[in-house]
Amino acid sequence: MLLAIGTVLVVFMGALGIYIGSIIAQTDAPGQTTRFSGGPDDVMMIIGVFGLVISFGVAAMAGGVWQIIYGKPNRILMVAMFLVAGILYVIARIVKTMS
Repeated sequence: MLLAIGTVLVVFMGALGIYIGSIIAQTDAPGQTTRFSGGPDDVMMIIGVFGLVISFGVAAMAGGVWQIIYGKPNRILMVAMFLVAGILYVIARIVKTMS
């Protein structure tokens, strides 16, 4: 299950990142119907959050593979996943208070 969830996260967030990146890159092109109105700080926040979610997915994939091979969870990978999830939670709370 961890392998499946991690793979879905990595693929989905990667595809979404490419799509949003193309919107950001072409925002000033003539005839564009979709525009990005944020600044450099907003781009860095988007990249950071996407990177953390992809990192969480990669850790889930690694944990799933480890569990398939050895039949038990890897404690270090579990701690890494919880740390990334905690960082994502803190970022979400900060963004919510800024809105």
